[in-house]
Amino acid sequence: MAHIELLSLISIAFFASLGHCVGMCGGIVLAYSAKLYQPKDISSPTFYILSQLPFHFIYHAGKTTSYSALGFIAGFLGHIAMPSAAFKHTILLIIGVLLVICGMAVGKFFPLHIKGFNPPFLEKILNLMRTNLLKSTKCNLYILGLCNGLLPCGIVYYFLLIATAAGSALNGAQVMAIFGICAMPSLLVLGLASAALQKLRKPFLLLSALGMIAFGLYEVYKSLNALEII
Repeated sequence: MAHIELLSLISIAFFASLGHCVGMCGGIVLAYSAKLYQPKDISSPTFYILSQLPFHFIYHAGKTTSYSALGFIAGFLGHIAMPSAAFKHTILLIIGVLLVICGMAVGKFFPLHIKGFNPPFLEKILNLMRTNLLKSTKCNLYILGLCNGLLPCGIVYYFLLIATAAGSALNGAQVMAIFGICAMPSLLVLGLASAALQKLRKPFLLLSALGMIAFGLYEVYKSLNALEII
């Protein structure tokens, strides 16, 4: 991937995490945080935070593992589904349009509701999450993160579209790993500054939506140029 595309993905992922992930995954983070080991001496905020960090990192490692695996599959499928250059750029053009639509929906420029989509495996994942949420050991948190990474999510779908167009399975995994890593900081500080983050959700969501639209338009332009339409 080109450097400009990589920087764009990082920016979109970071702002999306502040605007979207805090609201969607914040409840899970707060729930398991409440069950973590509480040191007897919490007079030092620094010591308290440092004692909690390994648990948070393990949870996010689980999420990023799932994201990377999904990205690997999406990148592989995208690679084998594009046998010729013309067909490839046509598919990338369609993906670019879908990226723009996703960005406009995230920014709430128009309503986009997908009804009736209830994957059969969803209930099993939720049950597994409930079981691991009750214990919150390091192993349980890793499994919780793995499950969380498999839940239906509009932002995840957006990045999976990009992973499909990434050109290879490894590039697809890289795209999704970037998303997982960039979603980590906002959720790490959620317990410390939840009120402030909630107030900033809308502007950050708007920034991420504009970035999504711009990236989608860039993909559309590249595809049209490659197809010699413009």
